[in-house]
Amino acid sequence: MHKLKSNYIKLDTKTRLYNSAHPIIGLTGGIATGKSTASKILSSLGVPVIDADKLIKKVYAKDSIFKFLEQNCSQVISSEQINFKLLREIFFNNKKLKQQLELLLYQYLPEAFEEAKKELSFSKYNFLIYDVPLLFEKKLEEKCDLTVFISCSVDQQIQRLIKRDQVSLELAKKILAHQMPLEEKRKKANFIIDNTSVPQKLHSNMINFLETLTQRS
Repeated sequence: MHKLKSNYIKLDTKTRLYNSAHPIIGLTGGIATGKSTASKILSSLGVPVIDADKLIKKVYAKDSIFKFLEQNCSQVISSEQINFKLLREIFFNNKKLKQQLELLLYQYLPEAFEEAKKELSFSKYNFLIYDVPLLFEKKLEEKCDLTVFISCSVDQQIQRLIKRDQVSLELAKKILAHQMPLEEKRKKANFIIDNTSVPQKLHSNMINFLETLTQRS
């Protein structure tokens, strides 16, 4: 087993996110910096990973969330499905609605986290990665033993976002304007992993990251 080195275990069960008995490494980035790719690489290497976005998607399936959307922004509902792209655009123009929905969503997250954790295997690594886009914005770093930030340049971020989500340059810049600047996230992170090169380089960077953090037992 690969165990997290003792100097990287900063918290205990009482102080850790959702009272996790396993150390938690918070993984984050900016939109389209490569966080999700890094998360998939870690998962492929046998590291237990919980994806906050997937937890949120499960929470969205709850009746109370669906009813809230029907009552407050019915235009995002079509054929009993939620149009998340449209919902995101509405959020940028209606902060009050966004805050109300987030409060409702976050009530269900502890339960969703525990359910996801039960499905993980800790046979290779004795810690878990929590993949969270808003790690620093929600001050979740205080509940994680360590944090790691997947980094690229702002220009790369914009071009990747346009290509990935098929959005305009104007909307891409507007999305970034509503997020914490990359430089601020870099300052807050314990580790910074470069993703300005090809995917193969990110893969090797993630392996090096794990080797730095762990020791065999």
